Order: sequence, then structure tokens, then C-alpha cells
Amino acid sequence: MSVKDFIKKSVLEGFSPYNVPQMAGALLAALAMGVLIYWVYQRFYAGVIFSRSFAMTLVGMSVLTCMVTLAISSNVVISLGMVGALSIVRFRTAVKDPLDLLYLFWSITAGITTGAGMYLLAVAASAVMIGVVVFLSRWQTAGRSYVAVLHYQGEKPGDEIVRALGRNKFAVKSKTLRAEGTELAVEVCCRDNASEVTDRLRSIEGVEDVTMIQYNGELWAGRKHTAVYQPDETAFPNAQIGYAPGVLDTGPDEPAVTLRYLGLTWRELEPEEGVYAWEAIQQTCHLDALRQQGVHLVLRILCDEPGAEAHLDIPDWLYEKTVNGSWYDLSYGKGYSPDYADPAFFAAHAALLRAVGEWFGADGFVSYVELGSLGHWGEWHVKSGEGLVPLPEEAVRDRYMALYREAFPAAKLLVRRPFRGAAGQGFGLYNDMTGHAGDTAEWLGWIENGGWYEGDPAGLSPMPDAWQTAPIGGELTSRIPMEQLLETGLDQTLSLVKGSHMSFLGPKTADAAYRTGYDAVLSALGYRLRVTEAAWRRVPGGTELTVTLANEGSAPFYWDWPVNLYAETAEGTTLETVPLGISLPELLPGQTRTAKVKLTALSAPFWEERDRRVTMGIVDPMTGRDAVRFAMQTAQENGRAVLFAGV
Repeated sequence: MSVKDFIKKSVLEGFSPYNVPQMAGALLAALAMGVLIYWVYQRFYAGVIFSRSFAMTLVGMSVLTCMVTLAISSNVVISLGMVGALSIVRFRTAVKDPLDLLYLFWSITAGITTGAGMYLLAVAASAVMIGVVVFLSRWQTAGRSYVAVLHYQGEKPGDEIVRALGRNKFAVKSKTLRAEGTELAVEVCCRDNASEVTDRLRSIEGVEDVTMIQYNGELWAGRKHTAVYQPDETAFPNAQIGYAPGVLDTGPDEPAVTLRYLGLTWRELEPEEGVYAWEAIQQTCHLDALRQQGVHLVLRILCDEPGAEAHLDIPDWLYEKTVNGSWYDLSYGKGYSPDYADPAFFAAHAALLRAVGEWFGADGFVSYVELGSLGHWGEWHVKSGEGLVPLPEEAVRDRYMALYREAFPAAKLLVRRPFRGAAGQGFGLYNDMTGHAGDTAEWLGWIENGGWYEGDPAGLSPMPDAWQTAPIGGELTSRIPMEQLLETGLDQTLSLVKGSHMSFLGPKTADAAYRTGYDAVLSALGYRLRVTEAAWRRVPGGTELTVTLANEGSAPFYWDWPVNLYAETAEGTTLETVPLGISLPELLPGQTRTAKVKLTALSAPFWEERDRRVTMGIVDPMTGRDAVRFAMQTAQENGRAVLFAGV
């Protein structure tokens, strides 16, 4: 047989049929092992900068090694070629961390064993390797290692430096003697806070300067510690939501609230033209005490409140100036309905709103303003068919809305109906018949589709998404007994409240005697914020925290109050405040937001000494205090939720 025939035969035999399923299985197994090694490397990485390219190399290394093993085991010719090719390959990338060699060899051996069909060996060896990595990671003490560079004069400071390092393990790396002084480089493992060691060294007489250099960062860039927080299903009042009883309606035994309803007639506010009853209102309603307690107001100004007897709700001096109104005696009460289109009435009303807005101020004390002023009970309707002066046309109504916007720029404004003029101005809505299925369905129909209003066929404009950016409020209906609202018909009441995306109810609130229904309705009102998950990991210069905040309520939190993370002592002293950067108004029900921040006050000893904690709070600008309770099962103190208390 000639050499030519030998080569042809060898080549032809080299193309013998392959076991395709076996090869595919081996490659898939190698890929799975590579992905596993990638995950372990990422999870337990402790270096300064994580190299994603190196991690991906581990996956490719397993697959390629498996391919080489398959080729060598199936073909002598190819095996000889591989030997020749690999003999000229040089690995030119420096391995910066010796531990990376462990992952490289793990990846290579995983590829070899899977390529050889030894799947059980590959799995068993990987399990052992994972155990080794986990065990060693828990015993790592690296990262507390620093290089302290000191410059000093004379010989005496040298001994003092040794004493100042105290119980910290250290080793002198270099000592340079110069004419201008001595430079000393010391490797030190800080058991104490590095800043404390630096301060001790700096205080030594003769030491000119001290520089602490963290040269590896393995402690700081350690693994992530994650906590998951369960929801708190209990009912509780919360900032800017819940029940808003009248300022004089509750006694000391009533449940606590964060909102109070203040309804004032024009007659009470301005008994004489230009003379306002501020002092009397302040004393009667205890407004200063409410402000100090962090309670906010729902305000409505009334010009016509039907009663049992004929009466005026506007001042006498205004009645004498405007004589075009209507006295009425109707089935729902007696009173006087002014002519709201009267220029003199409008001008006086504009002056009233400016004065009220200035008196309350813009500190947020008045959170909600229900646009009263027009109609019976300030609900923007009259029975014009009974001979009463009808409500003014749209242009005049829009002017009234503009007055309120100008007078209360910091408050959330609410109207009884979705007027065209309100749709584009960010107004909220209120329903004074909450709990009544028919009336609420009609009200929701206006919001969804618009409709007719007081002789104006197209006076109402659809505002179906208004609740996403503006609050919905109201009060419980008086047409249905409390027992039906909170016991026999509780499911219906809850459905109407949630379907309306309501944030508050007042001045008629649920009766606390029906405790189950009272709590159920309270829980259905407004937002419910919960930190679903929080994690921390050590990074150079502090601790990195990742927080996920969820809204599990029926409405947003409509105020852009600051959301902060705090580093505290165990006693609650604030060491550092860092804004979380989450916009609460944008957090709609069912949504989450994740933010990442760094706290520099949390150094390594914090986690070892267990004398620090991380808390979270939302600050009420009116008081400067954290005021929002989170609906999660964790300790909450002084308006802050404890996320971590040492580890």
C-alpha cells in the first residue's frame, strides 16, 4: 500500500459517523455547568471591579473544552492536530486574583468531564466546589486591609505609631529616610473603624500627615444581603389619607386621624366687610395644636347650607349689597341661595379667598380644598326649577375655579363634578354620596363619560384617569344607615370606595362602633406603601443599599414628599440622611420603584458591632418630621421603618 493510499484511508476513516445526540447532550451539559460557574463567580465575587468578560469566558471555556474532549476522544487525527495547535497557544492575560485560577480550572475540568460523558462526576465536583466557595466566603476578613502612608519628623513618632495601631494587625512594608523627614508605609488590618485609626495616628506629635489607602476592597465589594418584608394587613391612619372628621366632631376616645375637616360659612369668616374672625376660628378649632400634631386640613367654604330654619350663610353686609338671590323653603331645608353671577358678589368672594389663603399660608397645613362656594352645601347644584336663581354659566364657573387656584397654590383642589374647566387644571373630585350605589354610579358615569349639568348639555367632561394625578375625596352618604354601610352592605361600600380610588372621607366618617367595617373602609382608602425588598452590600467608602418600594393601595401618594434612607445609632440618633430619589406621585397602585443609594456613615465595624441600623422615612415638609407609616412587618419608630439593624 502506497503512502497516498494510507493517507486517503486515514482521512476517510477520520470521517466516521458521529453520535450526534451524545455530542449535543455533552455540549448542553457543558453549557449548563458554565452558566452555574458564572452564577457562583458573580454571586461570591469579592474584588473591586467585577469583570463580566471574564465571567463570560468561564462559560465559553466549559463549552470549548467539552468540544476539544469530544474531538480528541473520537478522532486520532484531530487529536494530533489539537496537540500541535495548543502547543503554540500562550495565555497572555495576567490573572489579578489567584481565586480566578480556581474558577478557570473549574470551568476547564467541567468541560472535560462533560465531554467525556462523566456527568455525575461533573455535578458532584461542582457541588463540592460551591460548598468550598460558600464556606470560605463566610470566613473572609480581607477588605479591612489598608496601607497607611505616614510622614513624620524625628525618631520618637515611630514608637508612638506602633502603640497607636494597638490591637490591629500590621506589618511595615517600607521605610524611607529623607532629609525632610521619614515616610513609613504600613499594611494594617483595621479591627476598629479606619477613621478612628487614622485619627489616632494623626494625633501623634511629629506626624505631619496620614493617608489610609484601601488596597483591595474585598470586604466592601462583598456579597449582597437581602431582606424581604411581608405586608402588614392591619388598618391604620396615615398621612394625607383616611378619615377626616370635623375639627370639633371627635372626642379623646375616638381613633387617631391625620386629617380634619374644616367647613366654614362666609358669615363665620367675615362678619364685617374686611374684618375676619381669625382669632375666634383659631381658638374654637384648635388649629395651632392640630398643626403641631402634624394633622392636615380638608377645607370647604360655604355660602348656602340648608337648615331647619330660614337663615343667611353669607354676611349681612354682603346680603345688602346683593339682592338678587332667592330665599327657599324646600324638602331638604331652608335658607338663602345667592346670585353667584352678581359682579359685587364675585368681587367680594375673590377678596375672601385671597384673605383665607394668606391666613392659612402655604406650609401644607391645608392639604385639600373642596371647591364649595356655589350651590347648596357647596355642592354646585340648586333646584332652579323651584324658582331659585340658577347657577352661573360656564365662563363664570371657570372664574371661580381660577380664584381657588390662585388662593391655594400648594393645596390639592377638588370639585363636585368633572367640569370642562376642571379637566385640564389638575383638579380632583369629591363625592358626597359615597356608599350609595345609585348616586355613586351616576357620579362615576360623569367621570367616565361626561354629561349634562344644570341646563348645560355638555357641561361635564370625561376625567376617567383624574385619580392618577389628583385626589378623590368625599363623605359617606346620609341616606343609608351606618349598620348597612359597615355591616350588611360592607362589600358594596368597599367596592364603591375602591372603584372611586378615594383617599379620604369626611366630615361624615365611619362609626368606630362598627369596628370591622370601620377598619375595612380605612384600609381601602388611598395608598399603602411597602418596601418589598431591600439589600445591602459593602462597597468602597461605605454601604450600598438597594430598596424596592411598592404601592399596594387604591390611589397614589399625591405629594412629592422626600423619601430618605437614614444611618442611625441603635438609640435612634441620625448619622446620615440620603434621599432615595423615588417620586411618590408617580408610584401608581400595583407599581414598584427601585432605587440604589450609598451610605458613607456605615463602615465595616457597623455590621460587626451591631450598633447601627438603616431606616427609611418620608418627611412631611410642614413639620419636618417623618410622617408616613409603611404597610410592612418591621419595626417602625418615629415615623421611620427599620430596614436593617446590624447583620
